This record gives sequence, structure tokens and C-alpha cells, in this order.
Amino acid sequence: MKKTKIFSFMAILILIAFNISGCKLESLRSPEKLLEMPIYDESSRNLYLDVKKLTPADTSFILPKNVNDIGKINTVNLDNNENKELVVFKKKENDNHNINSIYMYIFQIEDGTIKDDTEQIVRLSGDSIKYANFVDINGDNKNEIVVQVVNKGLESIYIFQYNDNIIKKIAEYSSSKESIRLNYFDYNSDGKKECLALVQDLSNYTVKISEMKYSNGKIYFLKGSDNQNIDNMEKVNILDGFVSKDSKGSVIVYQNIAGSSVNQIIVYRDGKFEKVIDENDEKIKNPIALRVADIDNDGIFEIPKMEFKYSNNTTNEARVISWYKWNGKIGSESSINLVEQIFYCYDYNFKIIIPDKFRNKFFIRQNYEENKSTFQFYIKDEYDNNQNNQKLFNIDIDLKEQEGYDKNKIYRKSNVLCELDNYIYYISSINENNLNKYGISIEDIKNRFYQINK
Repeated sequence: MKKTKIFSFMAILILIAFNISGCKLESLRSPEKLLEMPIYDESSRNLYLDVKKLTPADTSFILPKNVNDIGKINTVNLDNNENKELVVFKKKENDNHNINSIYMYIFQIEDGTIKDDTEQIVRLSGDSIKYANFVDINGDNKNEIVVQVVNKGLESIYIFQYNDNIIKKIAEYSSSKESIRLNYFDYNSDGKKECLALVQDLSNYTVKISEMKYSNGKIYFLKGSDNQNIDNMEKVNILDGFVSKDSKGSVIVYQNIAGSSVNQIIVYRDGKFEKVIDENDEKIKNPIALRVADIDNDGIFEIPKMEFKYSNNTTNEARVISWYKWNGKIGSESSINLVEQIFYCYDYNFKIIIPDKFRNKFFIRQNYEENKSTFQFYIKDEYDNNQNNQKLFNIDIDLKEQEGYDKNKIYRKSNVLCELDNYIYYISSINENNLNKYGISIEDIKNRFYQINK
């Protein structure tokens, strides 16, 4: 097959998480527009070079695992003064008796440059930084530094306070019996960030959906609901944003014991964290990880479900994804409802949004050939007792380099969906009677066709 592969199949599963909207051929847009990031600025090259000069050459910059929140070098206002601070994370291998060390450097900056003689250093034994953030945890309008370090199986959470160019540790929690994932976010829109803590007991792998709190020099956890189905905490991803019209929350993406990837919604209600969807709901499970996205541009996450019953299975990179939205209710009234079904074809870099009238009643037969590929769209006739598939139309994709190609002679301009350097996309084999029966026009189809990536 001569056509160029636009993405690998693993890439499709990541890229589906991004929302494509607006005019056709628009570039991919990320749902990160929904995220509320902690204070974080990219350091300039001059600051980066200054830090390299001021820190030992045998240390290397290290990136915390929550890369969406924080970087290796961070400009942040810790003590609510006029000038900001520069917080830098570095690592030194085999620092002391084969123990690795994490170094946190803090510098004061003024007018974009590091002030002399303001360096503060914290050394922590550790192999990696599992989480780091700058957040006001005690309501004093100053940002504390929260750092979670892993050291040969021991997980330690530290909270540091910075005042008058002095760094002080105010709390510490360590455990070798738990695996912990932290996430700070303003869940109830009151201007203060709560800390979601997924705490897994390594003796039985039960995960407690908890809130991490700080008081009187101590870190502790308030338990919410349990989850006994998370396989590997290291593979858990957390996305923050609006999860319903009136609710902010987190979507945790994890692999369950059976090997499925699960999208679960966590909200903060009545002073505790709760999961809102039944873990046995098949609509939140996928064979591989698919991230949530705002696919209808209403500012709310939708949950993806990979479907196999709406098209013939091929080795090609094309799938139907159903998108669901949570109704915002807890307990027995909680549900997720279908809002969109989209056919993605990454072999030819296009998607088509299924009309509402065809939802759950359509079928796409894919046929790939060397110079021409065809996607035949059918619908099950609700008035046909035998539920036979009724033909609607084809989307054909022709290689323009093939012998005898003549656009002006072959294609009706009104049926052309898109034309690229190598291919032309067009509608053919139209069953007007069936389209008219459902009130769908050729123009409707054209308006639902998009190139995924320019």
C-alpha cells in the first residue's frame, strides 16, 4: 500500500485525546486548555545558564513526574513579596555510599537575573521526584513547596516553607508500605487547592481515594472511597478540569487488574473525595489508554469508549470512538450519557462525526486498496424487521498519482470533501432516498468531515 502512514496506532490513541474543531484542516487542539496550572514560567536561557554556573557540574537537572504542573527550573512567588524566586531541581548520582541525592536550589531573582548571595540548598536522599508543586497549604497567601521523593522503595513527602531567604522543612511523611499519587487542584472553586491523594496499600493493593492535609507540623490523610482495581500506580494519569456543567474534578486514567484502561471521575463533595462512576460500567473501559477530551467545545471533559461493533475490524488505524458525558449526579442517579460518535481514520488522516440520527445504528465497511480506499456507510433500517443494513453513501480516497487520474473529468466538485497533495477525498455511491428518509444532505456530511492534523 503506497499511502503514507500518518501516525502509528499508538499515536492515534494519544492523539484522539485532542480536540479538533473550527475550520477544516485545523491543527490539533489540546484539552489542556481546561487545566488550571500552578504558578510556573519557563526559565529564560540566561537564567538556565546562570543556574548551571552556580550549581555543581556533577549534578544534572531532573524533571518531576508531574510534568504538566512543574519543570526543572521554575519561577514562582513563594513568600508573596515583590520579587520572585527561582526553584531548581537537580540530581547527583552516587552522592554518598551509593545513595543518590535530589538537590533543590532556591535563588531570589530581580529584573530577570539571579541576585547574588541568595542561594538556599535542600538535599534529599532519592532516586526520582514523583511529585512537586508550589501551593498555599495553610491559607497565609504564601506558597509552600511540596516535594515527593522516591528512594529505593521508600516514598517521602516533604513540605517546605520559604521566608526571608530562609528555607525550612515544616512537615514530612514517609512510608515503604504505600504507593502515593498526589494532585493539587481547586476542586470546589473557592480559590484554595485541595490535595487528592491516591494511597495504595502495597500489602493488598487497595487504593484509598483520600485528601492529604497538613496541620500542626503533620501530614495526614482523610479517607474517602476505596478502589480495589488499580493494577499499577506508576501508570496512573490524572487530568483536572470541568467534569460536568457545575463540577470541577479529576479524571484518573488507570489500568485495572483485568488489563483494561479505565477513565474514572473523582470529585470533591461535602469535604471528601468520591468516585462517581460504577467501576463495572463498560463504557469507561478501553483495551488501551484513551484520554478524556472536550470534543464539543463546551469546556467539559467527555469520556472516550473505543467501539468495535460499528465497523469491520482491519489491521488499519481506524476506529469508532463514542464520547460520553457525566450527568453530575452522585450515587444511584449517576450516569454517563452519549454525546458524540466519531469515526477516526489515521491511515488517511480524517475523521467524520456521525449524525445524531445515525447514532448506534450505523456501520462502516472499510476497504483498503493500493490506489483507492473506500469507506461504505450503512444504517440499520428501524422499519425493517430483519434489521438489514441500508446503504447511505461512500467516502472514497484516491491516490492522485495513479495512471489516468484527471480530477476535472472524474469528480463532481460538489462531492469533493478535501484535496491534498497525494489524495482526493470525495463522496460517491449516494443513496439519496435513504439520506432523505433521515433528513441528511450531502452538505451535512461535508460539514462533518475534518482532516485530523494539517
